[in-house]
Amino acid sequence: MTASAAPESIAPPPSTFVTVLAWLGILYHGGMLFVGGLEAFMFRQFFRDPAAWKAMMTPPGGMPNAMDVFPFASRMLWGLLVGLLVWALVGLAASIGLLRRRNWARVTTIVLLALSIAWMLAMLAIQVMTAGITLPPPAEGVPDMTGMIRSMRIVMSILSVTMGAGCGWVIYKLVSEPIRAEFVQDA
Repeated sequence: MTASAAPESIAPPPSTFVTVLAWLGILYHGGMLFVGGLEAFMFRQFFRDPAAWKAMMTPPGGMPNAMDVFPFASRMLWGLLVGLLVWALVGLAASIGLLRRRNWARVTTIVLLALSIAWMLAMLAIQVMTAGITLPPPAEGVPDMTGMIRSMRIVMSILSVTMGAGCGWVIYKLVSEPIRAEFVQDA
């Protein structure tokens, strides 16, 4: 067989970038799935008996009843837990697919990262929108929390920008030609 008779396209060797990204995703999403599953189990066990919750949540006289918002809040929390479990399951499947160099997994990972960037931008927007809100002066003997809240906003803003930039860089790498060439096109 001569050199000219060689197959036209030989798959490039797997890159370390994709392998490391896939294993980090497997660890992260697997841990997220495990912890989220435990949280969902505990949530269901904790909220099993409404009568116990009613007794625990009934305030002393003159205070608003927390039970009025309890059904709504518990449904919202359950929805958040289920959403995070679905996110973790999709992320785990995509990470395993990345390790096996499946194109659908690369595309799914890009979509998950883009949604993460959108989430971080929304959190940054909330930080900016709430920056003008001031707390009432603290009561006597209560420390002033203004400086701590300002520091938390700054740290959260820096984290949002940094993590968003990191996700953007990973997306940039996943759409690059050398990385795309590693992936098996789905039939």
